[in-house]
Amino acid sequence: MLCQARTFAVQKSAGLIATQGTADKSEVDSVCLILEYHLTMDAKKIKLIAAGIVLILLAVVIFQNFEPITIQLLMAKIQMPVALLLLCTFAIGLATGWILTLITAKKKKPGTDS
Repeated sequence: MLCQARTFAVQKSAGLIATQGTADKSEVDSVCLILEYHLTMDAKKIKLIAAGIVLILLAVVIFQNFEPITIQLLMAKIQMPVALLLLCTFAIGLATGWILTLITAKKKKPGTDS
């Protein structure tokens, strides 16, 4: 656990070592829970910011590429705007990543370190 390795740092940053010498377990646990909550929230915020940046860049690229293009898919020739092709490619990549995440999550069993 994160807090077990950093108990001394938590006690020192909370001012518990200087004032009391040692902190009781409940104080350290409550500070640890607060720190773990903030670290988790920071990771979620970073992921949301990164996703937002990717979507903004995708929108910029799509809106600048509306000219038609002809693609050959197996034996068929399809004409579509570059923006639609980019959007389809992005959606396929997103779906593939999501499916692979689900598959790897099922392979990992709770309680095993791998």
